[in-house]
Amino acid sequence: MKILWRALYPIVLYELVTAALFLLRPDGEALLSQGISAVLTAAVLFPVYARGYGGTLTEKDGRRRLRRLTFGGIGGRQFLWLVVAGAAASICFNCVIDLSGLKAVFTGYEQTAGLVYVPSVRQQVLWAGVLIPLTEELIFRGFIYDALRRFSFPAAAFVSAGLFGFYHGSIIQGGYAFMIGLVLADCRENVGCLGAAVLVHVSANLTSLAVEAAAGDAIASAWVQAVLAAAGALALWRSLKRLVLEEKKEV
Repeated sequence: MKILWRALYPIVLYELVTAALFLLRPDGEALLSQGISAVLTAAVLFPVYARGYGGTLTEKDGRRRLRRLTFGGIGGRQFLWLVVAGAAASICFNCVIDLSGLKAVFTGYEQTAGLVYVPSVRQQVLWAGVLIPLTEELIFRGFIYDALRRFSFPAAAFVSAGLFGFYHGSIIQGGYAFMIGLVLADCRENVGCLGAAVLVHVSANLTSLAVEAAAGDAIASAWVQAVLAAAGALALWRSLKRLVLEEKKEV
């Protein structure tokens, strides 16, 4: 029960803060309210998460552990790979959703997704591109993944990705979130720090915003998306391969 509570209370807190902001600002922009909620929630949760690993800002050893926990060990080449992996995963999984035909069935998706593109580009980048992904990773690849990792890597990866998909509500967004959640869990596991998942998630969201903004240049966009889709498929294949091998090893 204690593990379940540790895994789920961050989602409950995030939802409560978001709901309160929507009640206070019923006519406000949805993305802005979600972004403010993300900042407030992260401000509460991150000190709790860091303290669980002995990370503090007041002691030298605590600061070292905090760096290792967040972005420790990510070199220049690895940073580039994570950014490319995020962009590729975004294109690949969006292509999978497009090819599935689900958008024709669940037409309400367009209305929900359109709320992201109402504010200015600067706000889209700040909230949807950076701050919201940061808080989501703290919750799903931080609290939830770490709480479940004591059982096994596959269990932590699949459950955290499943909850991540369920949290996004719709079938389309949930399916996309589940697929990219597996890649994020793989990065969290193999790089060994939460910052790896944050970089991939931020890159994926910024790529989605960039593709939407450049939709008019169809030919150039198609070539870029084709290359990134292939790279994203490779990233997902590698993640699933690790999950299967790890499960066999633990069995």
